[in-house]
Order: sequence, then C-alpha cells, then structure tokens
Amino acid sequence: TWGRRVSRSAVEMLLVSLLSAVALASAALVELPAASTAQAIEDLGVAVVAFVEFRDDGLLEEFTRAAQGFEGPAEYASFAFVEDPPSQWLKQHGISGLPAVALFDSGNVLVHKGPHTAEAITEFVRAHPETRNMTVLPNFDFADKFFNVKSQIFVGIFSTVRDPLARAFNRAAGNLTHLARTAAFLDPALAQRFNITNARLGMLVWIRPTWMVSPYEPAQVFYEGPADWKSVRDFALTCWRGLVSHLQPRSEFALSPPLLVVFGDVHFLRDPSQAKYIRNRVLRVANQTTPRLKFAVADIKEFAKFQTALNMAPSKGQIHTAIFTATGINKMGHEFSPANLQTFVAKFVREELHEKLSATPPAVNDGPVKTVVLSTFDEIVNDPSVDVAIYFHAQWCAECKDFDDVWYSLASQHADGTLRFVSMDITANEVPSEYNVHVVPKLYFVPAAAKGNPSAYAGATKAEHVLSWIESSRTHPTPAAEPARSTIAASASVVGSPAAAASVAESPAE
Repeated sequence: TWGRRVSRSAVEMLLVSLLSAVALASAALVELPAASTAQAIEDLGVAVVAFVEFRDDGLLEEFTRAAQGFEGPAEYASFAFVEDPPSQWLKQHGISGLPAVALFDSGNVLVHKGPHTAEAITEFVRAHPETRNMTVLPNFDFADKFFNVKSQIFVGIFSTVRDPLARAFNRAAGNLTHLARTAAFLDPALAQRFNITNARLGMLVWIRPTWMVSPYEPAQVFYEGPADWKSVRDFALTCWRGLVSHLQPRSEFALSPPLLVVFGDVHFLRDPSQAKYIRNRVLRVANQTTPRLKFAVADIKEFAKFQTALNMAPSKGQIHTAIFTATGINKMGHEFSPANLQTFVAKFVREELHEKLSATPPAVNDGPVKTVVLSTFDEIVNDPSVDVAIYFHAQWCAECKDFDDVWYSLASQHADGTLRFVSMDITANEVPSEYNVHVVPKLYFVPAAAKGNPSAYAGATKAEHVLSWIESSRTHPTPAAEPARSTIAASASVVGSPAAAASVAESPAE
C-alpha cells in the first residue's frame, strides 16, 4: 500500500544515513562548523574539504573513499567536510555551487574542477605538491640505507606528519631537493639508534657528513625556531652552506654574491682527502671573516663556463680563487695558500682589491658590434671622438641570447664613424664603477663629450624604441638617411628585465 511505501522509504533513508555516518567515522573525516569555517580550515593546515548541502549528499560517499587512501601518520593532508556552508564565504573563495571539493593551503585555494568520484578526487589531491607523502623511516633497515650516504641530511621526529612543525618541515623540504636528503622519524627510539642526540618528538636536526664536520661546524645542528616553513627553510639553508659550501651546478641557486669560490680538484666521493684538504684551508680564513662574504669550494671540471673567463686550467693540482660580486669578478692573482687567501679577503673587505678581471681582447674586432674587455674599455668606450652605445650581458643570461641578434641588427644598420655599438661580458670582466649593472641585459649611452656621465636605458622593449633612445642621445648629427630597413622595427627584447623575447618581423619601409 501507499502507507507501506512511505514506511519503506523512511527505513531506506534511515539506513543510508546510518551507513553514511559509519563511513564518515571510519574515514576519520572532520566535520567543520559552518559558522566558523575559515578558522577551522586554517587550523587543519593543508586541508581537502567537501562542501555539501545535506549530509547524505552522494559526494560524501566518494569523498570518504578518497580520504581512506590518505589515512595514517605519514599522510600530510587532512580531510574534512562542511554541511550547508555560508554561500557568501564560498563565493569569496571562488567556489560556486554545491556540492564542491577544494584544497586549502596557507591561504591558497585550489578548487577541484573534475568529476566527483573517489579516483578523480584522489588524483586532484596527489597532484598538489604540498600533499606529497613525506619520506618516513619506518624501521632500522630502511633508515640505515637512508643514512648510509655522504650527503647532508635533514630529519624531523614527529608523532604524525600533520603536526604544525611537521607541516612546516615538509613544505621547507620541497625547497631543499638538490641540497640535502630529508625524511621523518615517527619513533624517537629509532632515531636514537642513529646517534641523534636526545632524540624526542617535535625535533628537527641537520646532520652533516664527516667531510663537513670541523671544530667550527658540529656534526648535528638543532632547530629551535617557530613552526613556520620559511624559518625552517632559512635554518636549513644556513646549515647547508656551513662556513664553506660545496658548490655544484645543481646548487648554484642557493648561493648569492658576494661569494668567494676556490676551484680545484674538489670531489668528496672520488678523492675526499684532497677535497677536504682544500676546504680546511679555506675554512681557516672563513672562520675569521665577516658573514657578508660567503665561501665555497668547487670542482673546476664542473664549471667549464668559468674556465675561459678566469683563465682556469682544469689540470690536476691547479687551484684558482675568485670573488663573485653583483657587478663582476675579482680573481686572486697569487698562489693559493691560507696567507694569500687571507690577504685577498682583507683587501675585498676594505674595498682595496686591485686584481681587476679582464678577458683577453679578441684578435679580430672589426664587426658592427665591438667587443670590449676591461683592458680595452678606455680605448673603445672612452674615445672622445665618438658616441658609444654599450650593451652589458652575461654568459648565463638566456634573455641576453635573445637580445644579441637585436643589438647586432641595430649596429649593422646604424653604426658609423660617430656612433659606436659595443658589448661587454660581465662574467669575464670587472664592470667600471660608473656603470650600475645589477641586471642584464643592460644598456648605457656614453656621449662623446661626457664620458664620465653615462646614461642608462629603461625604456620599452621594442628595438625601435631602443633605436629612438640612441638617436635622441646622440651628440653628433645623424648621417643622411640610409636605405629603407625591413627587419628592425618589429624586433623586440627586454632590456634590464628578467624576461625577454627577440623576434624579427617584416615592417613597412620608413
């Protein structure tokens, strides 16, 4: 009868509700209060949240299945749901309509746009880098393999990787991929078996390899700051650098000028005794020097890009030293020794260095763009009979490679007896003090009658604008009009900016 059908429907609804409640409980989902959604989500750290209008919404069943795959102390993301959330709050966070799934991390919101299936939700969560599984050392054998390396190690000891300090550690570890091995213990007793001093929950410790341990650098350094990922990252970078870093191509990004580098046979795995011998000699000087100057040792064979600029021979036993600054390089001209290194550093600190880096002048320099080195700068740039447009670039600069063609084309069309186009590589030459070159590519105009007053270019990116700037800066009359140009007007690049695009397109004759 009709009455029975109603009764059966009510029973079915009750069963669905009971099954949903059991499923939610088994998946350890957190129900967040609708009235204080924002604060509740913030307290969870990285949170994956389902927003539903009713508790028996079909999305929750699929969401629960997805959450079950993220259970356990080694899983980083928390799963929660909100029933009947405030519509205005949803709109403010880019969530339109219910049901919905979103991932929250440090104020950032990523809304799931795919199907509301367990598989699709799992894929969405796993794609977010902050929800990656932290490497957990579960037993002695696994941990023994992890520690059996000669690299630097950063570990944490937590009861669960969802602890605030564990979340900060995990996020900071994403910035240390090429610098150190990172992992977590969930058992302090296991950590103690690997000689971690006073191992306890809530501890972060940086562990140095034997080659980096010295009277000035302990084998273990303990973090004592807040549960903030940037503070943890800065601590780790300071530990990684030590007093004398081991510079490798993959870790160049972690060091900034001013930086003193000693290049030699530095390979801590292949020849640890020679590498440690060089580092220890540098260490004596670094320990007595202002922190403003950083120190590093590097294998000369791994830095071929500097061999020409520094006239370095990669032969066995050769040691070369240079200080890299924001404006150029100073090379030590004396034999490597602690005494000579101390003198070189002292001169740098007192700004008395006279070892100015200058590349070898080219044998042939008769093209439209003149190559200038420090030793020929006065002759080519400070010639009082000509205006000079100078382009500073660097070997490592991808944007400069784009702008090279633009500069050559401009010079081919406009260089003459009264206007000279030149270029200078700042990685191979000391930049004269009159030029403020902190970013490349960088352009300056040097008038014929005012060599001590160069003017920098900071205009638009198109080559026609660069040309307009040069023409307006000339002190000699522009020669009679030349044949029409077809390729310059549309050339473009970025000057004095970290982005660039060089393209040549046909344009109407002027």
